[in-house]
Amino acid sequence: MQYDLKEFEPNIFIKWFTEEVKNGRMPPERLNEPNWGVSPQFLLDASFDAEVADRTKWMYPLMFLAGVGIGMLGAAVMVLVG
Repeated sequence: MQYDLKEFEPNIFIKWFTEEVKNGRMPPERLNEPNWGVSPQFLLDASFDAEVADRTKWMYPLMFLAGVGIGMLGAAVMVLVG
């Protein structure tokens, strides 16, 4: 199966890796062999990290609002105390 750059899906590496492991073309020793500077294990970990980061985008506005709220609360306490 050949892919053009336009055809890549977000999880294409994970699908390729899973197929390689199931078909016996990815032995455990090959996971940590650097290929062009990185190992398949590094790419696999990076894929999962990117997916988790993509799922947590909704938290950015929440964290901003929580920070502003805590700052306002701290300022109010400082005004009341002294």
